[in-house]
Order: sequence, then structure tokens, then C-alpha cells
Amino acid sequence: FPSHDTAGGAMASKYTGLIQVIIPVVLTAVWKIGTQWFGAAASEGAVWRRAVLQEACCFAAGVLLAMGPWMVRNWVDTGNPVFPMAYGIFGGDEWNEALNVRWKRAHGAPEHQLSRVPQHFLDAAVRNKWTSSLLFGLGMPAVLLWRRRAEIRVILLTAGWGFLTWWGLTHRIDRFWIPMIPLLSLAAGSVWLISTGRVYRWFLVTTIVAVTVFNLRFCTLSLVGFHVGLMDLDAARQLTIRSDIQTLNQQLSGNDCVLMVGEAEVFDATFPVVYNTVFDDSIFEAIVAAEPAGAGGGDERPADLIRADLRARGVTHVLVNWGEILRYRLPGSYGYAEFVQPVRFDRLVERGVLTEAECLLRSDWGQMPERERSLVRGWDGWEELVRGAEFRSVLLYRVK
Repeated sequence: FPSHDTAGGAMASKYTGLIQVIIPVVLTAVWKIGTQWFGAAASEGAVWRRAVLQEACCFAAGVLLAMGPWMVRNWVDTGNPVFPMAYGIFGGDEWNEALNVRWKRAHGAPEHQLSRVPQHFLDAAVRNKWTSSLLFGLGMPAVLLWRRRAEIRVILLTAGWGFLTWWGLTHRIDRFWIPMIPLLSLAAGSVWLISTGRVYRWFLVTTIVAVTVFNLRFCTLSLVGFHVGLMDLDAARQLTIRSDIQTLNQQLSGNDCVLMVGEAEVFDATFPVVYNTVFDDSIFEAIVAAEPAGAGGGDERPADLIRADLRARGVTHVLVNWGEILRYRLPGSYGYAEFVQPVRFDRLVERGVLTEAECLLRSDWGQMPERERSLVRGWDGWEELVRGAEFRSVLLYRVK
């Protein structure tokens, strides 16, 4: 067994640790126990089995110790220990079936066509930013050691399991196959054991040196673009902060609080925020909408009630990221609350709840794809977002 709390720590970091770490470890342990349980000598069997049971209990305790506090916190806060997953089993106070369907649609694989498996494999092995040609170039020949080393069998099977679960159970983005990199690195290093021949090992050394020198040289070229490893880390961090967030960091204080509408990337904000992700109910809709809510019209609460609700939440500003809302509403994307329309904010300005908008980010309206412009033109009050050749993508309002 590995360190008992490592597997639990993997799941505590990301739920996929359950299928990528905990399940493979359990399956490996069960296989090893199954092959040896009945093969131990009678005199040694009882002692060996007792030791196995002790290790199994320690493993389970280690997983629970690392993962348990997070699951308890989820249970207390949401009624679901693995929120937002397994809603059909545990339910959840902050979730409903409509949100669950949206979340599952966004986090599932778009298709499972076996004919496209080679393409997806190449996407992970070649056409991405996170790998080196050494990983798969040297990792594949490790199959030749299958019969000679049990460790190689475990490494290759676990890497194969990682690819299978990435392809079958996730929405196939990089962060779900990156955990395979350590396994592929071990597999690539093991090819040194295939042969002790001088020519073979000189070939390996030459290949590794050449590819490493190329990678180092390539990373220093301007072609690569922004490279945080070549800069002072504090300065690099400031460069990665979006200009609108930088402006707010400079203008707002700890006494201000911004209601984020359509904006969830608030990691660099130094001011308090109220926000929800695309998978949650819209806080803006909860504050503004009368019952029943709709996509247009005047179905809004009285201005004094809206203002009182904003004040009760401590909100002093409202930021709307129409660029992100547009991305969410594109066909095949997550979807976004239809109640949120440009006309809503125009009316809140007219009714004295908000001040006139300050534009923090702009983009070229003429350069936007026609399908995006067509979608924007379907929004109620979209004309306020387009000024000449500019699409006003991020707007900031102050609460009066």
C-alpha cells in the first residue's frame, strides 16, 4: 500500500482523484491480495492475512482523514458530501434538477465515438501545451518490459486507466490527464532497462539531451509568448491580472463590494465580491426579479426593495461581463440565466438604483464572428452594448 493519506489527499484536491488514484490503488491491492491470499503457507497465512487487514484499515482511515473534513463541510453547507456531484443520490440544499442537468451536460464528454479515440489520444499526447515528446516517445517502448518488471505493468495499466477515465468520464480538458505525467515519466525512464548495449544507451542519451536542449531553447523564444518562469514572479503575477480587475483593485477599497454578474474569475480581486458561477442560480435575478421571472418586460421588484436588498448584502457596485455571458450562451456551452438582459440594467439606471455604466473592457464589434453578433442582437436592449465599432464587454455600475 502507498502512503495512506496520499490517495485521500488526491481526492480532496480534485474529485477525479477518486477514479484516478483511489480506485486504481484499491484494484491493485485487491489483485495482489487475491493472488497471494490462498498461496501463503499455512503457518504464515494467518499472520500475513492479519497484516493485510491492518494495512487495509489504515488505508481506509488515511483516505477518510484526508478527505473526510471536506466531505463533512460539504454535508453541513449543502446537504451533499460530494457537492455538486451525485445529486441524484444525496440531493442538496443549494442545487436542483435543472442546475444538475446543466452541470452534467457541461462536465461530460461531448461524444464517445470509438473511431475518434486515436484523435483524442493524439490531442493528449501531441497537440497540447503540457507534454514533451520524451514522455510518449520513450514511454511507449516501456511496453517491452511488460513481462520483465511487475512495476512497469502497474505503471502502464494505471496510465491506461487514466486515459480511459479521461476519455470516458470527463469533458476532456488538460487538467484531467495531467496526473498521468508522473506515470509516463516513470515509464519513459524505465526504457533505460530494455538493453544494456552501449549503442542503445548512447542513442537514448543523445535523444534525451537533444530534446531537452530543444525544449529549453524553444521556451526562451518570443514565439512561446508569456513565460512566467523567465520573470520575477511578483511582476509576472501583475501582468496576468486583467486590466478591468487591475482598475478595480486600484479604485476600490475594503469597504466596497462588487456584485459580479457573468463574471466568475475573481481570483485576483483585492476587494470583496458577491458572485455565483454559471451553474448556480443567478443572484442578480434573485435580487431584481419579481415573481414570476422572465427574459424581458417589466417583471421586476420595486426600486426601493432592490436597493434595500443590495444594501443588505453590502453591495456598492455591480459589474457585468457581457463577454462571458455571450460565451455561456453560445450553442453547446453552459447556458446562462435568460433574465439577465441589457435592458434590465438600463431600467435600473432610469429608476435611480444604479448610476450610468462605466466601460472597463471593449472589443471590436466588427471582428466578432457573425454567430456571436447575431446572438447579441437577440438580447433585449443590446444596442446599449454596441457603440460605433466597439462592443462594451465589461460594464461597471455604482449603486446609488
